[in-house]
Amino acid sequence: MSYRIKITVTDSFKKSYLNNRFIIAGAETSEVSPGYMEGAIHSAFNVYDQIKKIKE
Repeated sequence: MSYRIKITVTDSFKKSYLNNRFIIAGAETSEVSPGYMEGAIHSAFNVYDQIKKIKE
């Protein structure tokens, strides 16, 4: 018997935790090409934007 599991990126991966000291990033957290290098790069840019907003 085999099962198919669909994994989707939720909003919990898009927010920061512990007073903006913990941000989740990686290929698997990306909405664009999850699990691939392109997704990792997209995720990194999103985290960069989050950090930039925190520092302002």
